[in-house]
Amino acid sequence: MKTYIAFFDILGFTAFIKNSDIEYIDRNIKELFLESQSAISGEKYNLTDVGFCPDLDKASVNCLHVSDSVIFWTKDKSEDAFKEIVNVCYTFYWRCMQGRFPVRGCLVLGEIEFNPFNIPIQNNFTFINSSLYGCGLIEAYKKAESQDWAGCYIDKSAVESVDELIIIDLIENGKIVYYPVPQKDGTNIYEHTISIIGYNINNVAFRNLAKGIEILFTLHMKDNPIDDSVRKKMFNTIKFLESFKSLNRY
Repeated sequence: MKTYIAFFDILGFTAFIKNSDIEYIDRNIKELFLESQSAISGEKYNLTDVGFCPDLDKASVNCLHVSDSVIFWTKDKSEDAFKEIVNVCYTFYWRCMQGRFPVRGCLVLGEIEFNPFNIPIQNNFTFINSSLYGCGLIEAYKKAESQDWAGCYIDKSAVESVDELIIIDLIENGKIVYYPVPQKDGTNIYEHTISIIGYNINNVAFRNLAKGIEILFTLHMKDNPIDDSVRKKMFNTIKFLESFKSLNRY
């Protein structure tokens, strides 16, 4: 099935697991579920006995969590599906970057297969298949892993599959920008990138948000120092945020 696939990985997940007790881990993982559910539901909520919860009946994009990976994919390769998954990536990205986890991702157009099933076994065991596989997932994973920041870009395979006016509209509405994405090999590649914030900011807002990113990269470290590679990712992410200080969308 050819579809739009977005692969995100959670930066610092190993340190988060190693440095945390099970209650802290469970609480933050549940909050991460809330971020992805809010994204796929278009930030629409229902009032329940436990408060407001994402209205998953409004979802138009699939989501799968596997350890430190969060994968979104559409039901087809229509232009509407493209717009839906870009909005999901935008919402998921900025919500995570506002205080949950730094995340890194890539959105591609490619082939995947997903046919989950469970087989009950005697003595309360179960054979569980939730395999998602295909060349599209491999491409999304490789291109996400190659980036040296907390950010997400839209691969040319996806950008070039839709009308140019759709891309322009997403830029004008603050969902994406054209930006030199930092790579682990030290190069930068210009790509259509999911916005870290949907509007221009002044110096005070930049200062406050940049300090928030610094906190985010150390949030789960329990006072352990971050290494140089993590510090570089943090610096590149703040540099991306800084580009919104003088951005003129129109």
